[in-house]
Amino acid sequence: KVKDAKGKQRWLDHVERFRRKKPAYEQCKIYDMEGQLLCYCDQKKLAWYLKKKIAKQMPGEKDAVQLLFKHRSADQQSGESFYLESKANTCVACGEDRNFLKYHVIPKCYRQNFPLNLKSHRSHDIVLLCVRCHQIAAEAVERTKKEISEETGVPLNVHVDSNGRMREWTELKQAYKSAMTLASKTGLPRKRQAQLKSAIAEALGLTGGADDVDDSRVAEVISMSKSRGARKVVKELLAAMPPGEAERARAVCEGRESGQYLHGRMVVERLVGERGDDALLGLIVRFREAFVRALDPKFLPRSWSVEHDAKREFGDRSVYNEKNA
Repeated sequence: KVKDAKGKQRWLDHVERFRRKKPAYEQCKIYDMEGQLLCYCDQKKLAWYLKKKIAKQMPGEKDAVQLLFKHRSADQQSGESFYLESKANTCVACGEDRNFLKYHVIPKCYRQNFPLNLKSHRSHDIVLLCVRCHQIAAEAVERTKKEISEETGVPLNVHVDSNGRMREWTELKQAYKSAMTLASKTGLPRKRQAQLKSAIAEALGLTGGADDVDDSRVAEVISMSKSRGARKVVKELLAAMPPGEAERARAVCEGRESGQYLHGRMVVERLVGERGDDALLGLIVRFREAFVRALDPKFLPRSWSVEHDAKREFGDRSVYNEKNA
């Protein structure tokens, strides 16, 4: 019973850590010049339109604005009904109305590398899930990522070492452990320090062995992980370095693209090179299908669809319009 109680408390702590602390949807409205509803949004978006003086408060409605310019609606035609629906603050899978968080149906590691017309201001593939359903969906998406990795030949957890070589995490894991030990434990015997530094040098292909491994190298290796603990250790290492050295090390640590984000970029570049945007549209549908199979969601918006058109155009006032670049 004690064990069960501890397990329950750990779960409750996990839920409290990750759940949203306020509603995701604020049900604010944007109307066009003719008074037709365009979409729902949040208070931040309303404030942006009012600050830019391109919208006015909608008469008779508290959380609504009316645009003062002709809105381009071509980008909404195919999925207009979806953006006209108000979204409930509930898990789209099981309907739980608390302890939820946002879930990206299309993993960020791929989506961030999409062209703007496939990712900007597209909320169709961002849904709410309770913490438990979020875990189920995350497990399913990892399986899909592994399939994509096998099909494309792009490792799922890939890194570029100091010599520009592409390396899988399995090759660098021991070096990472050694670097974390060096950074987090004080008073290590010199012999042990030398052993740990030698392991790092061997993994990175440094010809000078342990002598080539200083704090900047240790920080470089640790920065290959994007975990909260790793980021904290890197920050502490950089803070203890002389300013010039810290600046150079920070540039290396923060400038590195690694792990699944590097995998995502390589996959997107390969797909676009082979079949253009059509390949990305296929990737989007694939992840939507995996999401639906994993959860069989019962509370999605009525017009949410696996085949929803992901493309959009940008109006003349949009910061994403190439004419305004």
